[in-house]
Amino acid sequence: MTIEFFDDDAEHDALPDTRTRGARLLANAAAAVLVLGTLVYWQQTGARMAMEHPEAMNVMGEPAVAGAWLAFGQLLGNLMEALLYYAWWRALGLRLSWASLAAGIVLASSFEAAAWQAALAARAAGDDAWRPWLAILAGPRALWDDAAGVGGLAVAFGGAGLLALLRVGSTAETQARAGAPRSRAYALTFAAWLVFRLVAGFSLDLLRGYSPLGG
Repeated sequence: MTIEFFDDDAEHDALPDTRTRGARLLANAAAAVLVLGTLVYWQQTGARMAMEHPEAMNVMGEPAVAGAWLAFGQLLGNLMEALLYYAWWRALGLRLSWASLAAGIVLASSFEAAAWQAALAARAAGDDAWRPWLAILAGPRALWDDAAGVGGLAVAFGGAGLLALLRVGSTAETQARAGAPRSRAYALTFAAWLVFRLVAGFSLDLLRGYSPLGG
């Protein structure tokens, strides 16, 4: 049998590492709970959308199922968004944590879900006095009863309210905390948000059968 002896200094030196690992595990567990909570929030948002607008989401089944599909799609989109930012910074010589980016972006997406909830609340309220205030949070879509006659670009930017700004800022801060230059992270995130909205708007117009440029 081998007996090993450790001096007191070595034991004390090991304590900070142990505490650091414990704090890291606790932080990861808290992040996982928050991510799960965000996905549940998206599921509830999708279920509410299906109940209030069944003509648009009835192909997904019951409201609870539609909400689950929406949450799943949102998760996939957030993971792809994190991969995009990871690849961008990696190409510039920065190796950020993809897992940290993904978790931060999922959490940031809760602002999107809140914006949808505000827009749905505005449509359900039936009181025009509240709508302008909710539109500040959720964007101009809170003022619409039906988006069927709204142009593609208007639909794509219909969520451009205060909560959308918070979503963009939170996503940029996630990259900055992971090691990206803060000013460049904000510029990249806003550019990505703008490009995605333009592509979505043009695509919607094309699907409707007319030119996005009005020709």
